[in-house]
Amino acid sequence: INTRVIPSVIQDGARLRAKRLLDETGLKPERVLEVGLRSSPTIESHQHILRGLWDAGITRTSNVAAAEALGLTPVGTMGHEAIMRFAGDDFTAFQKHREALPRVTFLLDTTDTETVGIPAAAHEILSRPERNDGGRPDSGDIAAHFRLWVKTFAPHGLQPPWVFEDGLTPAKIVELERLRVELGYPEEKVSYGLGGYFVDDQPFRRSNIEMIYK
Repeated sequence: INTRVIPSVIQDGARLRAKRLLDETGLKPERVLEVGLRSSPTIESHQHILRGLWDAGITRTSNVAAAEALGLTPVGTMGHEAIMRFAGDDFTAFQKHREALPRVTFLLDTTDTETVGIPAAAHEILSRPERNDGGRPDSGDIAAHFRLWVKTFAPHGLQPPWVFEDGLTPAKIVELERLRVELGYPEEKVSYGLGGYFVDDQPFRRSNIEMIYK
């Protein structure tokens, strides 16, 4: 293998997949979040992916170190560990994160999205809506979760930010965008986090035995 050409292959592949995503979905680049670091085999390969995404106009990533190094925009949401460290108590975890951070995107599925996550997030958001906190699902029927999110805040005249994640593809995003339009939710309030879509089609991938420890 000529390792000197691998960086350009990785970068070109990411750029082409990003352009395909934007062309097929009609999304503006600023509505896409890159979240694929843990699926990358190395830090260096992920940086090459980010350079390719930058070429396509996607500049938001959860890789904070790479964002600083490459001049991108660091973004992120709560992770499951952020809730489990509070014994799985969503209400306490959400409250503690709001006390520590100027803005939070709550992870809703650690216990149960519809019966715990969204009610806990609503409890915090309704108490201080000016903070512009939001939410994201990570499993299950994310379309149904979004419907409940919209229904929960509609009586209060609020439309808190929402981030779709969980194995997204262009086809899935097209369906979710139809739902967003149907429910009358502004496009600037809905983002899409993609990781595997950008990483899995690369020449080098993490194997089945390369585990991630959290």
